[in-house]
Order: sequence, then C-alpha cells, then structure tokens
Amino acid sequence: MRLAARAAAKEGYESASQDLLAQAGVAVEGRQIQRLVNLVAPAVAAQLEHGGSASADPIPILYVQVDSTGVPMVAAELLGRPGKQEDGSAQTREAKLGAIFTQSKTDAEGLPFPPRP
Repeated sequence: MRLAARAAAKEGYESASQDLLAQAGVAVEGRQIQRLVNLVAPAVAAQLEHGGSASADPIPILYVQVDSTGVPMVAAELLGRPGKQEDGSAQTREAKLGAIFTQSKTDAEGLPFPPRP
C-alpha cells in the first residue's frame, strides 16, 4: 500500500499501476490505487497536522547488498561486445542484483535473522 501511494503521488494512478507490476510484480489496478490513497490520506493528513511525520519509525539497521556475475550467452548476444578473452571477445554478459532489507531481530547469540521473502 505504501509503494502504491508513493508511486501514485509522483506519477498518477495508472502509471503507478504499471510501475508496480514491472518493478515489484504486484498487479493493482489504477482505480484500486486511487481507492487506497483515499482511505489513508485523512490519517496521514491528521498526523502531519499534529506535527508528526508521515514516515514510519526510523530503521535501526538497514542492509544494502549489490553483486554481479558473468552469465554465459549465445554467440548472437555477444556480437560486438568487448570482453576479457585474449582476442578481446566476450563469452558472458554481466548480470547485476541488489537487495535492500532491514534487520529487527537477532538470535540468542546476537546474530541477525535472515530476511524472509
């Protein structure tokens, strides 16, 4: 709901619907996003009016991870791509992945629990 409201505030309900589907795999119709925004807007406005913040509590620990690896490709996908081979050709293309998550609980030894999907 928070993602939908933020996206709608920036770009409108239908664009927010398309972005949510493309970026998060969440299918929500633009009209439904509008209804959600109309439901939460009064509470947010009242909170801001009383000097509160519209955001949630501060996040004590936030992890950001980024990694990449070479992914083998068929020759047609590698044409004209510079690579690390002796002749300058490529055998792979780089795929990147990122993860952002919070940690709010630890086990008995103080180690963080892994995030749950």
